[in-house]
Amino acid sequence: MEYPNFYETLKEASMRLRRTVVLYDGEPYEVMAITNHKPDGIFRVYLWPIGRHPEPERPQPQNYSPESASVGPYLDEWMLGAGKNSGLLRKMMNSPMFNKFRPYPLGMCNLKGEGAFYLERQPNRKSEQGLIGTMLYETPVSTAVSRNTMKRVGLTVSIYGEAFKNCVMGQYPSAHECLSNLTDPEVLNDAAAFNRSFAFVRGPLEMLFLFYKTDVVGLLPNGDFSQLRLGREFSFVREAVEELNLFQIIK
Repeated sequence: MEYPNFYETLKEASMRLRRTVVLYDGEPYEVMAITNHKPDGIFRVYLWPIGRHPEPERPQPQNYSPESASVGPYLDEWMLGAGKNSGLLRKMMNSPMFNKFRPYPLGMCNLKGEGAFYLERQPNRKSEQGLIGTMLYETPVSTAVSRNTMKRVGLTVSIYGEAFKNCVMGQYPSAHECLSNLTDPEVLNDAAAFNRSFAFVRGPLEMLFLFYKTDVVGLLPNGDFSQLRLGREFSFVREAVEELNLFQIIK
């Protein structure tokens, strides 16, 4: 059955979405609160933008029970006063911009000072429909990692941070910029992603490798785009690599 607020009750909506990260109009937000204080009977969803530095002062809806009738009026008043420039949004629950709270793409994530990580959802179901940190698997992009040997529940990448936001929105530096930075000895990061599936990683003896999702799949023997040597067991990646239009020769 379809409900006008997507969920049958306010309690269910809060359980599924509150304090999770969802997409609205293609951009990730934290669901701060869901209320039913308007006469039209449509729930209002309060969305907090993620990934800002410094983060503005936040309201405190947690001082109320999630389904309290006071939460909506409190947040509305806060948005008109102390929070008028905070970026907090109030949207109707039935907005098509939520895309029915479907899962959204993840993939490579660049984290300043830490390197790159491949992010994916755990396959087991949770009560929350929006994304929470414990739903994530992260695999460090490293030559010491292969075939998911270091896949772990998200510990490093914050789902409320700028790096995660860039990952969700598909915002990456170019492949040429990534490779140039990794050949600079003053750059501390040993890995840099240039799209959802691919990253370059600096290995032993300053060798450069191509990473695809959770595996090292190729070597850049000249440290540039002149040639890529794919591992024999990763021939299935060749078509995806060719579509990058980066390498002069692929062996």
